[in-house]
Amino acid sequence: MITNFFIPELNNHDVQELWFQQDGATCHTARATIDLLKDTFGDRLISRFGPVNWPPRSNTARLFSVGVNEDDIEELIMGHEDELTIEELQEILNEEHQETQPNVSPSEQEEDKRGPMPTSAIKDLLKKWETLRAMVLEWYPNQADVSRVGDLYNDNAINYFWKILKKREKQSTLDMFFNAP
Repeated sequence: MITNFFIPELNNHDVQELWFQQDGATCHTARATIDLLKDTFGDRLISRFGPVNWPPRSNTARLFSVGVNEDDIEELIMGHEDELTIEELQEILNEEHQETQPNVSPSEQEEDKRGPMPTSAIKDLLKKWETLRAMVLEWYPNQADVSRVGDLYNDNAINYFWKILKKREKQSTLDMFFNAP
């Protein structure tokens, strides 16, 4: 959005003295985003992790007596009405991902030429994944990105192993029930 829309639109106007402010939301303060905005605005960036720290719950526009009205916003977005929304882009990405994924069921994995993956290895993998995900969520500055990537990985790779584990546990229960003396 910034590189494809915002910066090209700024280049169409005289903005040498323009200040840019954004709130401190985690998704707005990713290192790549801040670096890109610093390259564009230099010291005229008001943001968390920016050259001028964004004061929480402030209205810097009011502080600088800057007014933005509906006409300004309409002019900025004019000509970009047909661009895809984030939801539409995510749907396209999911469709492309589904097309490239082989449809391998947990029962087909059991027939793999390497033999079945040991249950202990599956449990170990699932435990390590939960530990890794929790650590990254705790320490990575953009938790929204981590959540999206984690959910995508859960829905595709980790869910596959959960199904195998649940199938084995169910079979084990049935075996104990029917083979009881």
